[in-house]
Amino acid sequence: MSFNVEEIRKDFPILKDVIFFDNAASTQKPLQVIESVEQFYKNNYANVLRGVYKLSEKATELYEQSRKFLADFFGVKSKEVIFTKNSTESLNLLADSLTRMIVKKKGMVKVLISVLEHHSNIVPWFIAKERYENVEIEFVGLNQEFKLDEKDFLQKVKGKDIVSLTGLSNVTGYVTNPKLFEIAKKEGAITICDGAQLVPHHKVNLDYIDFLVFSGHKMLAPVGIGVLIGKQDLLEEMPCFLGGGEMISQVNVNNFKAAELPYKFEAGTMPFVQAYGLMKALEYLNKIGFDNIVEHEKKLVEYALQKMKSVKNITIYGSDLEDKTGIIAFNHKRFHAHDVASFMDMRNIAIRAGHHCAMPLHEFLNINGSARVSFYFYNTFEEVDKFIDALNWINAL
Repeated sequence: MSFNVEEIRKDFPILKDVIFFDNAASTQKPLQVIESVEQFYKNNYANVLRGVYKLSEKATELYEQSRKFLADFFGVKSKEVIFTKNSTESLNLLADSLTRMIVKKKGMVKVLISVLEHHSNIVPWFIAKERYENVEIEFVGLNQEFKLDEKDFLQKVKGKDIVSLTGLSNVTGYVTNPKLFEIAKKEGAITICDGAQLVPHHKVNLDYIDFLVFSGHKMLAPVGIGVLIGKQDLLEEMPCFLGGGEMISQVNVNNFKAAELPYKFEAGTMPFVQAYGLMKALEYLNKIGFDNIVEHEKKLVEYALQKMKSVKNITIYGSDLEDKTGIIAFNHKRFHAHDVASFMDMRNIAIRAGHHCAMPLHEFLNINGSARVSFYFYNTFEEVDKFIDALNWINAL
């Protein structure tokens, strides 16, 4: 597929009615994904893994086909692909299971995260600390460019059992330096990458990442499907997270025996139709080309930042273009972020406002919230111009 934004936009009918700049929260869905999910429900729906009749076997085949596609896409084994509801569930699984595993072996666990993290990569570690005690949590700070302070990281990474970092900040839009994961591995830590913002835009190198998590809804797929990709040896050693149907191989009145990977971590009826939709979304993204996505978003964010710097009363949090993707957080000096978002909505422009599930970052920046625009490959320069016009209109109010 040649990269033609106007042709691509025809696959997203909703874009005729709104300028959608809230892609970091969730992306719109192309007709190809919507129709594939519809056809699954119409023609192939039955519960997976359980039935011995043809319809169930077909649904199971499509579910496992989706897993195999993801395994091939990331260059891992199928048994290393665990389906969840979203990144949040994946991170809760890791925080709980890894903490239990390490505390059992060492008596305590030391975790390193950062002030950039989404709450999904903060709260689960505090919950683990409440449940199992002997959990130490330390935060890496930021430098003056709103990027992770690598000097601070080098000081704090030593002796850590787990290093869990966002691959791309949902507020500043900066990609985390992959070398940090390499350093953490060399220090002997288990490494986790929260790829919720990273995977929709970039191909990810897993050489120094033990666990990668991401959500389908942020990359064209239906809501309700997430993925946890992990190293087989660690997944086999980790205790189960949820209990119920399909995650067992045997149960009696005294005990249970967990199923083999990947089903060990897939309790109950999984979002198998959504998993199929995720596969179709990735097929679509492959046709677009991740290099094209990165290049287009880079041009959009550069264009938007250049225009925004000429608008009065605007404070931007992170305007360095190096390692920057299509996310810009900002505030207006006269109006609260929520007011800015409401004004934008009057112009039929959808942006985000609030703390973006990143309260520690906003506390670090000494602000109570921010407005955020976030782009995807289907956004245009003309839409950015209308956004800038709206900012100037707000200044005139």
